[in-house]
Amino acid sequence: MISDSKIIEIFCNLDDFVKEFEFILTKNSIPNLPETKKRNRKSKMSKSEVMTIMVIFHLKSHRNLKHFYLHYVCKHMNDFFPELVSYNRFVELQKKVIQPLAVYLKMFGLGKCSGISFDNFFGNLIAGLVAYSFLDKKPSIKIQHFSPNIGVN
Repeated sequence: MISDSKIIEIFCNLDDFVKEFEFILTKNSIPNLPETKKRNRKSKMSKSEVMTIMVIFHLKSHRNLKHFYLHYVCKHMNDFFPELVSYNRFVELQKKVIQPLAVYLKMFGLGKCSGISFDNFFGNLIAGLVAYSFLDKKPSIKIQHFSPNIGVN
């Protein structure tokens, strides 16, 4: 079970990160053309709240996000998230926070690498293919055909 203080700590860390992330993103990005008009209506839930719910979902090891959101967050976490939105709107908001959440998890959320990772696998695969391509005599795979009628009386 995740304690209340841990939920608050996760939210505060994510909120600080989102503020810094958006500041750096707006500072370093190219400004939009004035022709494009977009709605600037503020969402009821902040990006930090959406990210916190996503992190808690994975920490509590639920299998179904919809069930977790409707039956756990909406019923038991109203005091943490007073402005909850519908599940469909929550799914739409997830698209806006996936990039900052991925950056946050890459920077702060992942533990030390154990040596087994996708990058390791990919590097080994490429090295093996390169080594195989330089072999003069290619190893062959002997396949024996199975005949189901052999040995049957």
